[in-house]
Amino acid sequence: MPQIFGRSHNVTTDDVYRVEKWAPDITMFRESNLVMGKWVQRFDAVGGDVLNLPQMVKPPAPGTITANGDVTDTTPTTETNVSITVNTPEGYIINIPDQLSLQSKYDLVTARKKAYGYRMGERLESVLLALVNSLAAGQDVGDVNSGISIARILTCWKRFRLVDVPTMDNHLVFAPGQYEILLDTEKLTKVDSIAYPKGESPFITAEIGQIFGFRCAWSNQVAASTVAAVTGLGNIAFQREALVLATNQTVKVEPLARTLFSQRIGISMHYGTGINRGDHALRVLSKV
Repeated sequence: MPQIFGRSHNVTTDDVYRVEKWAPDITMFRESNLVMGKWVQRFDAVGGDVLNLPQMVKPPAPGTITANGDVTDTTPTTETNVSITVNTPEGYIINIPDQLSLQSKYDLVTARKKAYGYRMGERLESVLLALVNSLAAGQDVGDVNSGISIARILTCWKRFRLVDVPTMDNHLVFAPGQYEILLDTEKLTKVDSIAYPKGESPFITAEIGQIFGFRCAWSNQVAASTVAAVTGLGNIAFQREALVLATNQTVKVEPLARTLFSQRIGISMHYGTGINRGDHALRVLSKV
């Protein structure tokens, strides 16, 4: 026998009376790991559109002092310079109408500043990592058909030592998939072969500190690299002086004039990037 409800009020007919709740905080998008901006060589280029880096050439071998106490003169090599063009102005203008601010539960101005400021940092990370594909021919290690390996990193170490790259500030940035390969390498994670402090083994922390003196990090902004029509990854090994970031202005957040009934915020950066010491960087190729 069917149930008789009479005049049935339910969640459909009386939905207008139901209360919605909003969380106290905004769920922000996830931020990628950013490392390049703090690992490359940085210069303040305020007041100029080109930053020149003079390059002192290594002197020739010394001459023999003659019986008369003289040395045969040698013509010095003409010195050169590397020029970094500071010609990349990028930014946002954020417009938040007063009505939206007044009627919102959240501090949208603060949240937007953080979000857009981070995106500028991520953009810079990708620009710096893309320099790997501007390295000279011959600055490649490995291939795009296989994954990164300890042997490949050791080759980077050897290549750097052969051209007297300083052992300080050596870095290696690779894509998460290649980081995964290294974390699955027994030479790095086997605790009885490397004396890690308790709890600091990569097998436990999933953090690789250094490999052959290279400080390691992963980045989702690692550039794609194509070799012989095969697309792989251009992971990068470099010493700090290899890559340059020159800035007229670092990331600046400023209120703009109120010409409308809204809060207008400018976020901008003026910069240039380039290669200073090309032999201090290697494109460490790997499969995707």
